[in-house]
Amino acid sequence: MTWNIIKNETGRRSVTEQMPSKLSNNDIAVNLENAADAFNKYFVNTTDKLNIQNPKQNAAISLLRASYPNSVTKMKIIPVTEAEVIGIINSLKSKNSSGYDEISSKILKLCGSLISRPLSHVCNKSICMGIFPDRLKYATVKPLYKKGEKTNMNSYRPVSLLPVISKVFEKTMYNRLNHHSQIHKVLATEQYDFRKGMSTEHATYRLTDILLKAWNNKMHVGGIFCDLARAFDCVNHEILLAKLQHYGIEGSNAEYFRSYLSNRKQRVEIKTNTAQSYLSNWDTVKNGVPQGSVLGPLLFVLYINDLPLQINKISDLILLADDTSVMISQDNYNDFQETSNVVLSHMIKWSEANQTFSKFYNPSEHLAVDEVTVLYKGRVIVKQYTPKKHRHFGIKIYKLCDNTGYTYDMKVYEGKDGQRKVQDLTASHATVTELTKKIQGHGHKLYMENFFLPLNYSKILLLLKVTVVALSDPTGKVCHRTKAPRK
Repeated sequence: MTWNIIKNETGRRSVTEQMPSKLSNNDIAVNLENAADAFNKYFVNTTDKLNIQNPKQNAAISLLRASYPNSVTKMKIIPVTEAEVIGIINSLKSKNSSGYDEISSKILKLCGSLISRPLSHVCNKSICMGIFPDRLKYATVKPLYKKGEKTNMNSYRPVSLLPVISKVFEKTMYNRLNHHSQIHKVLATEQYDFRKGMSTEHATYRLTDILLKAWNNKMHVGGIFCDLARAFDCVNHEILLAKLQHYGIEGSNAEYFRSYLSNRKQRVEIKTNTAQSYLSNWDTVKNGVPQGSVLGPLLFVLYINDLPLQINKISDLILLADDTSVMISQDNYNDFQETSNVVLSHMIKWSEANQTFSKFYNPSEHLAVDEVTVLYKGRVIVKQYTPKKHRHFGIKIYKLCDNTGYTYDMKVYEGKDGQRKVQDLTASHATVTELTKKIQGHGHKLYMENFFLPLNYSKILLLLKVTVVALSDPTGKVCHRTKAPRK
């Protein structure tokens, strides 16, 4: 009762209260049982949009071999000891949460000394035979509201609960794989996670150092910041296994990881305030590395490990697991622009070869065109002077963003002549045309402020299945004074 009051007062609602009624396939979830099955189907099939079923494995491995021409020495099999298992069990956080087997870490720690010997024996057999136990591959998933429209399943992220014993098995292999990566210097120096002596502080210092040096030398500097949504779900198994082989994971070790990734199952659980639980059916997970696992993050880091060497000669990278920051510095604006385009081209090429992130993001139904001025006092051709605004000097940018805050596309204002591609288009007309190319035909609603477009152009967008939400004045122009969705 006390916790219900606290949650009500703080706005922290249960998962059930946040459950969408309109599902991804536009069917209506009549009850929570249907919602659980719908969520499970959505989470399992979410990467089908990426066409991962036909991976460009040869292209991905060609890029890897160009970055790392020499294969790494084969990883040695080091026996698992009883002391190691006890140490792993003791390092687990004491929690009451559990996987489908209802064994919590708190229970496991209480009996750790009694089961450490047989458990170490089974772990050794698992590694030597290259088989990861099937019963440790079952995950219970709970949908957790992230942000965005609560009726959109894309606004929820899966939180996986694996059997706690699987963490012991995974940790034994994690220790060996991480040790192998360290002694053979497999991980890129741009990676600040999973490297001994490196942390988020080092990544922050590196980023700050790059910026300060560029500014002190009066250079043009910019960044490409990649926040990869559901990056772990986008990992293709065949490409990952081929990369592991290049890094020296062969024989029974390679079979271990193939077994670890294959035949994984998951189900979705939704609990109500009355402690009633609704479970979906078990479904097979075909792609990605397991959420909530021990090995998953390290496998993902190895998957993207060859990305830095594609562009580190013309840019500076900072990688922290799945967070990627690319900094570009040049003496003049034209070189800066050209280098930025080359970097983006290489990143897209790598992404397409590895079948990862280039096609994943889908904007929500409600979008807004917004105008912002980025403060900038350096030398640049497109800099604007706006005396009536707080920021007098800056770069004017038109953004197409959704109500989650993500910028889907953007365009730098180049002046009226530079903005117009066709003589009879106004600058704002040309800007909206350019920004809406990718969303036309998909039924989006477009909110705009400070843009004045002819009413007939709004009708043209409507024919392209883009609804303009605005007011119209007697002159026939669209007067944008409506309240746009939260950005």
